[in-house]
Amino acid sequence: MRFKLEARTAIRRIGDNALMFPAIDERARRALLSSFPYSVYFTVEAKEVAILAVLINTDIPAPGRRGRDRMAKSLGGVCR
Repeated sequence: MRFKLEARTAIRRIGDNALMFPAIDERARRALLSSFPYSVYFTVEAKEVAILAVLINTDIPAPGRRGRDRMAKSLGGVCR
């Protein structure tokens, strides 16, 4: 229940001001959940926000080519 509430809060914050979250590539942005090791990945186009995925951070390896490839695959090819 706490996870669901925090995820909804993050998505509400994204809806309020999506551009305050860091871009992870030319199209996608990421919002971190504060009490859980998860991130919400999303895109912003015009005035619409599309949630791409909610992923556990420990599944994403340290920065590097393999980690980016794995994350890109999980996000449907968003990262380059």
